[in-house]
Amino acid sequence: FQDSILGAYSHDGLTWTKLPGSIFMGSGAASPFVMAVANGYRMWFEVVNGGGGPLGYTDRIYGATSTDGLPWTVTGVVLDIGSGSAWDAATVADPWVVQGPDGLYRMYYAMYAANGSIAIGVATSSDLVTFTKWSGNPVLLPGPTGSWDDVAVANPSVVSGATWTLFYGGRQGSGPNQIGLATSSDGYHWVRSPAPFLAPDTPGTWDSVSVGGAAFLAGSTPRLYFSGSGGTGANAIGLVNVTGPSSSGGTGSTVPGLPLAEWVFLIAFTGIGVAMLIVAVVVLRSGSRRRPG
Repeated sequence: FQDSILGAYSHDGLTWTKLPGSIFMGSGAASPFVMAVANGYRMWFEVVNGGGGPLGYTDRIYGATSTDGLPWTVTGVVLDIGSGSAWDAATVADPWVVQGPDGLYRMYYAMYAANGSIAIGVATSSDLVTFTKWSGNPVLLPGPTGSWDDVAVANPSVVSGATWTLFYGGRQGSGPNQIGLATSSDGYHWVRSPAPFLAPDTPGTWDSVSVGGAAFLAGSTPRLYFSGSGGTGANAIGLVNVTGPSSSGGTGSTVPGLPLAEWVFLIAFTGIGVAMLIVAVVVLRSGSRRRPG
């Protein structure tokens, strides 16, 4: 894999300007998530190591810090694969970190089992440095046989609150990637909606084949950013306006934006001060590993 994590910024969430150069380049840097903290920023991202493990590759989640968003200092592995027959014994990926009403931070991530099954787990932290996997993992399994997400669930995007909301990527068999919705009262036990929240659009549109990589942005106009593909070999990033983080529907219209070659996933963003600068961190992937959502 030869991956690059890239950045872009926007003042309105619609028009984006790419930052020069790459944040990370080389083998395996992917699926970044960025959070603003008191003294700068923290990033979590997966590193893909090809040629090992039961799936032929092994991902681990790393951390990095920055005072201004560029440059970044990698701090090392934050979340490692499990051992033996653990659900995440093959790979951990797709980090998303959120602070709950109790002040505890939770990292939601994709768990890859040795048999290829993919679920969503959570790890907790009080300091954003050390994360401990929850003993009850996974928090979301693939749906029952015949459901739209019965093969894989991954790419979590979580909103905390009195009612927690989880947007996630899923698929059925060899069918298209779609985006699902689940809710929870505690962030650990989730109830999924039976139908996808966002499905591929009509034939001929830019996102007619696959949608995934959900990333929810709260604000006066809540938005869900996502990656989409029309089957041309290139992905682009779009958005759908929603009525709130736990909405079961959107406007029905999408806005394509920030088109990049090959595989592109909008995973992380943060608001900064009164200027409401939104920073998007994306990954440009030239490898062939198929994403589950």
